Amino acid sequence: MTEITCPDCQHTIKLYTTEETAVYLGLSVAAVKYHVHVAHNLKPVLVGRTFLFTQSQLDQFQSTRRQQGRPIVR
Repeated sequence: MTEITCPDCQHTIKLYTTEETAVYLGLSVAAVKYHVHVAHNLKPVLVGRTFLFTQSQLDQFQSTRRQQGRPIVR
């Protein structure tokens, strides 16, 4: 995780690489790449050839992600 401080407002932004994102979300690296390239659920910032994700973006993804397994039918 990398922290960057905005020079104007002194707000700290936490950035995660693909591997760190996988650990943070409890997913595999392949699943993170799937959500970037196929499902388009995650929109990373591209720095060089490295994908970076903000913590707020990961928290939003985590809150909207459905649970594993089959849904309960009542």
